[in-house]
Amino acid sequence: MAVVSQTLETVTDYITSARTLLQDMVAPNRYQDTELVLGLDMCLLELSRVRPDVMLASRYEASPNARVQQASDPTQSSAGAQGVSPVLALTPRQIAAPRRHGVLVVPSFSAIPAAQWPISSVPVPPQYRMAVLFYMVSTAQLRDDEVTQDGRATIFRNMFLSQMAVGK
Repeated sequence: MAVVSQTLETVTDYITSARTLLQDMVAPNRYQDTELVLGLDMCLLELSRVRPDVMLASRYEASPNARVQQASDPTQSSAGAQGVSPVLALTPRQIAAPRRHGVLVVPSFSAIPAAQWPISSVPVPPQYRMAVLFYMVSTAQLRDDEVTQDGRATIFRNMFLSQMAVGK
């Protein structure tokens, strides 16, 4: 029996844990990785809307096994110029509170190659990571066309809202 990842640090951790809750561990998978990552991106956008303080909480420390990534900056030429892209180098310290002209910048993991997901940290404090996972799962189940999935999707979405203390 698979268990939900205890760390939920990287995009891959979230995908694996979402598959566990979706009971989608056997290939061929019912939900594509890209669909699950889209749910993660949507959650980060929703999180920045309902609880921007969580996205701005830059004071949490990365765990000792947090992964740090150095990647080529896609905005630079391919002539060997190396840099750290704010989209690709996704670590808690680097993305803690990126702002441009007073607007919170939310990372999009669907915009980076899938090969980067195992080393791309999701910038969410540990106490809110399960809520993010619940949102991902609810999004996947809402996209399902079976009526029985709607109830589960609603439960997972309500768990997200409850853990985020939205409307309380």
